Amino acid sequence: MNHADTWILGAGVSGHAAAALLEASGESYCLLSESSEARNELPPGVPKLGILSPGFPAEHPWISELRARGLELLPEFEWGARHLQGPILAVTGSLGKTSMAHLAKELAEAAGLRCSLSGNSHRPVSDLALKTPEAELHVLELSSFQLEQLQHFRPKAALCLNLKANHLDRHGNLESYAQAKAKLCSNQEDGDLCLWPEDYPVKVSGQAERVQLDPTRLPQGLQGPLAQSPLRENVLMLLSIMAPLEALPSLERCRDILEAFQFPPHRQQRLDIAGAGLVMDDSKSSCLAASLAAVAALPDPLHLILGGKGKGEALEEVGQCLRKRELKLYLFGEEAERMEAAWKPMGIPLERHPSLEPLMASLWAQRSGEEPLCFSPGCASFDQFPGFEVRGQIFQGLVRDWAARKPLNVI
Repeated sequence: MNHADTWILGAGVSGHAAAALLEASGESYCLLSESSEARNELPPGVPKLGILSPGFPAEHPWISELRARGLELLPEFEWGARHLQGPILAVTGSLGKTSMAHLAKELAEAAGLRCSLSGNSHRPVSDLALKTPEAELHVLELSSFQLEQLQHFRPKAALCLNLKANHLDRHGNLESYAQAKAKLCSNQEDGDLCLWPEDYPVKVSGQAERVQLDPTRLPQGLQGPLAQSPLRENVLMLLSIMAPLEALPSLERCRDILEAFQFPPHRQQRLDIAGAGLVMDDSKSSCLAASLAAVAALPDPLHLILGGKGKGEALEEVGQCLRKRELKLYLFGEEAERMEAAWKPMGIPLERHPSLEPLMASLWAQRSGEEPLCFSPGCASFDQFPGFEVRGQIFQGLVRDWAARKPLNVI
């Protein structure tokens, strides 16, 4: 292993994609995971390059050791992006970046551009670089886990939609989280584009032109979920930075695409299940700011499911927002007890359950067909599920079961 040109840390999807790209280039590599060495020790020697998968812990001692050996370390997406041909629009943010990346691709293709989509919730950038590296616009969705190790990556356009308290269990505090995302602009030069929230808490460096929000880009009278705040703000930011890239169709075509847009699975996804009424699966929500955004898109009276593995978020301000709505909370998982202790004294109607199964039985007995149901946990899934996808699939299965056994009368 010490003769490999490159070491890849993390043997998940991203790590294997980087390995395939290296192999196609004729370069030798060593794929390492925490379980790949009996004593969790690195092999001797110093390769030319280290590639980091986003899921590999940033504080892992291997990373410190490799830096001490003088090894250059790149995140997987940056290694893949080196092999892309065509301008890159990179999208980050705390809320809505996956949906906005999907929307960017739809809009660019409607404008007649050959467009790709990769990164974070999509295919690894290295996989795209291996199979279809050429495009007239590459849309990359990038998380703070990917950006914290960025070295030389320079996108043509960089967009940060927003910043909310999230992933503080990884980054430690909001400032470090913000700094990780701000790295996206650090290598941009004159002629590049950048659009960032005005109230961003840390300095955003780089020489890119700061794009201004252009309200005329948003079709007047826009209907549907994307017309609701805060998604409306996300859409306006996306349209504003895509316009100078000449990646937008006509205003009327934009309206059609925005109003027909389908959210990716488990992201404010409205379920079409007979006998279930209006149900939103927002299982991707892993912070309470995301849950509040989902709630804003639904009318009262509302049934809201929250819970999972908490991230130590302050609950008082969230409770003040929830108490302004006509809703009933159903809490589950590790964080449920802390949520109950914070919100029950505030007079918010709620009940606590150990898991989703008994929760849904109670909820379905109380809910009418005219009352929306929102599953937006606001917490990580890892207390009871291997990931948010499985969590959402189980929720959808429970809704189908109850709708079949006791269909709701929906007028």
